[in-house]
Amino acid sequence: MPLQEKGVWSSRRERETATLPIMDLSSPDRISAANSSRQACADCGFFYLVNHGVEQELPGKVFEESKKIFSP
Repeated sequence: MPLQEKGVWSSRRERETATLPIMDLSSPDRISAANSSRQACADCGFFYLVNHGVEQELPGKVFEESKKIFSP
């Protein structure tokens, strides 16, 4: 599974862009996905994950609950 890249603004003023690999988990080839993940982590340490099956609302709910737990 070849990695795609997505531009990210690193500074609004300078409008410099950094690119992050995009990993698509819709592929049934798990070996290729694992190799792509390893490559992304080794090359830049971060990646976008798409088609992962996590509902869009879940991360927001997790952050809200963590605020309740970790706020003084």
